[in-house]
Amino acid sequence: MAAAIKPFRKWNYNTRYFRDINSVNKAYWLGFIFADGYITKPPRNYRLLIRLQDKDSALLEWFIRDIGGNKEQIKHNKVKKSYVSKKEFYYQADLVLNSKDMINDLLDLNMPMLKKECDPSLIKIAMKLRPAFMRGIWDGDGCLYSKWVKNGMGEYKAFRVKFSLAGSKKTCSEFSCHMGYWGKNIRHLSNKTWTFDTSIVKSISKIYNKLYCDNGPFLARKRNKFHVAMHHLSIPLPINCIEAAI
Repeated sequence: MAAAIKPFRKWNYNTRYFRDINSVNKAYWLGFIFADGYITKPPRNYRLLIRLQDKDSALLEWFIRDIGGNKEQIKHNKVKKSYVSKKEFYYQADLVLNSKDMINDLLDLNMPMLKKECDPSLIKIAMKLRPAFMRGIWDGDGCLYSKWVKNGMGEYKAFRVKFSLAGSKKTCSEFSCHMGYWGKNIRHLSNKTWTFDTSIVKSISKIYNKLYCDNGPFLARKRNKFHVAMHHLSIPLPINCIEAAI
């Protein structure tokens, strides 16, 4: 009997990239997909979808390089907004990978297919790579807000910051523990969405050091928000980050 013919693949890349999570980069991408990726399997197609704002497409290019793909695999789309806004359209960047091997490897690592089932503690990953994994989750679902606050005289007197991450209750609880809050500072928002947040200024440096403790991938836009906030709060950056902040 003749051997089955494999379907033609337009783009070549490492479909077994997630077979063994043995590096900081792999751990980060695993966390990022956990937060911002969508996977399907039969009866639908084997598919991984990552969709970002177009201004963050450089992060998708980083991922494509790591798996040995081509940046032309990233599609840039103009999308009409579904709500009233001054800007009628926005732009997004989509990456779709159709690979049975990659999806099965992700599922073997306990990657959830439904966001409501997200539990990062179940992901099979070495403890030494956990910080990179958590940074991937942060880059997918986290926010850092900062602003100057006026006093009664209308003068800017204080700089306020708020660190927040939204997700399932288990995701927020795990993130809280990783940041040294041990399950505290989490609250219910709506339906199955929870949040971990803190506005304590002295915590920003601790959170930054826990998130960016290695030289793996990161979303530049979010790390730069830390740099700006720490500058206004007169908190020194780690030496290895000063050059990147200039």
